[in-house]
Amino acid sequence: MLRRGNNSQRSTLRTLGVAFAHLAALSAFAVAQPLFDLLGESPEFFAVRGSSRLDIVLFALAVVFVPPAALLAVEALAGLISEQLRQALHLLFVGGLAGVVLVQVLERTTDLSSTRVLLALAALLGAGVALLYRRVPPFRTLLSVLAAAPLAFLIYFLFGSPVSDLTLADDPDVALASVQARAPVVLVVFDEFPVSSLLDRDGEIDAERYPHFAELAEDSTWFRHASTVSYSTTQAVPAILTGVRPEETKPPVFASHPRNLFTLLGGEYRPNVVETFTRLCPEVVCGDSAGGVPGEEPASLYSDAGIVYLHLLAPPRLEEELPPITDRWMNFGREEERAQDLLAEALKEPPRERRRAGERFHDVHTRAYVRFLDGIEPGGGPSLNFVHVFFPHGPWSYFPSGSQSALGPTPVPGRDPGENRWEGRFVTLQAYQRHLLQVGYVDRLIGDLLEHLRDTGMYDRSLVVVTADHGMSFREGVSGRIASQANLEDVAFVPLFVKQPGQERGEVVDHHVETIDVLPTIAEVLGFRIPWRVDGRNALEDPGRGTIRVRTRPEPDAEASAPLAELAPAQEQAVERKVALFGEGAWESLFAAGLHRALLGRRADELAPGSADDRASIDHELTRELLARVEPGLPFVPSPLQGHVEGDGARTGRTLAVAVNGTIAALATIYRASGEQRFSALAPESAFRTGRNTVEFFWVDGAEGAEDLTRLEPG
Repeated sequence: MLRRGNNSQRSTLRTLGVAFAHLAALSAFAVAQPLFDLLGESPEFFAVRGSSRLDIVLFALAVVFVPPAALLAVEALAGLISEQLRQALHLLFVGGLAGVVLVQVLERTTDLSSTRVLLALAALLGAGVALLYRRVPPFRTLLSVLAAAPLAFLIYFLFGSPVSDLTLADDPDVALASVQARAPVVLVVFDEFPVSSLLDRDGEIDAERYPHFAELAEDSTWFRHASTVSYSTTQAVPAILTGVRPEETKPPVFASHPRNLFTLLGGEYRPNVVETFTRLCPEVVCGDSAGGVPGEEPASLYSDAGIVYLHLLAPPRLEEELPPITDRWMNFGREEERAQDLLAEALKEPPRERRRAGERFHDVHTRAYVRFLDGIEPGGGPSLNFVHVFFPHGPWSYFPSGSQSALGPTPVPGRDPGENRWEGRFVTLQAYQRHLLQVGYVDRLIGDLLEHLRDTGMYDRSLVVVTADHGMSFREGVSGRIASQANLEDVAFVPLFVKQPGQERGEVVDHHVETIDVLPTIAEVLGFRIPWRVDGRNALEDPGRGTIRVRTRPEPDAEASAPLAELAPAQEQAVERKVALFGEGAWESLFAAGLHRALLGRRADELAPGSADDRASIDHELTRELLARVEPGLPFVPSPLQGHVEGDGARTGRTLAVAVNGTIAALATIYRASGEQRFSALAPESAFRTGRNTVEFFWVDGAEGAEDLTRLEPG
């Protein structure tokens, strides 16, 4: 009897072992392979959150083995009740995993637009796989052979993909240079910032819109034709910090870039370093405080990876319901949740308390900048102050005043998430508007920096450098960020201001310099030599280069280039285009872009509109909540107003006027997305009043100056 019991246990264990092997094989293709395929090519996902080698290995093991182990555990528990129940569950799991694989296959190989049809077909085929598994022994044998796939995927991810640069590389010894300089260094790197955004039609800084950049230019050397060397933040920022042109893809971590600004000055200078997406400052210099913001716990590596996986798996209509994956690489969806929570909290407080607590409403990137400013202190020896801040990068949710759009980090209409290509003229131009508004907020941040340096008595004796990692383009049908001959003048040219210690007069330099020249220029001003080979030069004395070169892809030699003599006129044309679209000087002209601009500011009841059966609805919950209760001191604005229209008159390209509190405040063009006719109307802050705000929608027909308006029903 004992022998029979042992045999029964061995049989059960063997059965469960085979079941696990089959589940692991299917799970590898359903979960591990697509996730490893994406993240394996994006080591930045791990680098920006400071994941250690052990973190990455444990993550990979969990992705491969936890899903099948969890399913097997359920099976084993069911087997304690009934073997038939266990077998039924096993078939359900086999069919389910097969269905997950098939959803991804169908998305890639078919043009099915209906989510229901896609899911139903995947479920039907998954059920067919389960039936095949039960009735065809060779199929089970095939799965047994494929049981090696999880291990193969795991090994390749850890040791064969670009992630291996993180899992295999040991941190090199930190070689700190010795310098005698004493001047404080302040280096600010903004993100996705074309210098043309600052310029007026004369090629000067638009001092009315951007007064603090104009103030900085008065005391510094402004390199009007400075260019980036890469379209990618994770290449462009290390290039600034090392002075070395990126010729191959490397993770933005110290192990890959051991000779940089922080090792150059870290031996003698007190560090005040806030890195957003890179980890180039070694622990011996910065400790563990260089990345992130105190009190800001990053979302779990696993929760963010889960959101990434759901985006891979979900059909387009369902994907829109997921938290957006942004270029921040982490905390997907958390900022939007935080905005909802803070608004609810703020509405409970009296206005005076709201104003005092305003800093709590800042997003993580503003809090990072505030931390940087607080760390700039006189005394205690020379200081190295560095921040890379995620502005004016999209989703362009800030107004120049510092108020944030209620939309938060939701995806911007018209921007294809794959190639970042712009689709649709109206949504492209509105994104440009929102970008320019957020540049106004960046100007405010520069003002805070200049004020802080003066208040601490550090301004005159500091070396201050302000630049950006790369530019941005807003042209229909063209990628916003990946440089090409169609957008090089937008992506290549970035701001670069260098204020030397004691400098009192500004200078404009028109010869070409590159962001790799920042570090050699710092070294020259401070009076020491860089102890490694750099590609950059001292921008203050260099006669300039003749050709702009920008990396366009991770592959070697993938770059867009053009001579300065050709690209400088193209930049001037880009500025002329911007001014023609959005004016210059006062912000009011920015909101008047587009057709039928004479309608703005007119009372809706004076236009004697008719009515239509079509309906317009505002979709965003936080926007609706704010419209019902705008209060002084609240740092959120219910603009842009986004939603959808329904009815026979709802067609792509039709103009929609939006009245706020009875006055036409914004115009929009209907665009189609995810099977809906949608609108996005950008209204100025001044359109909203304290208390409840009313919003009405009107179709606009007829020629410019002879418009007919038709009122829509509220949704």
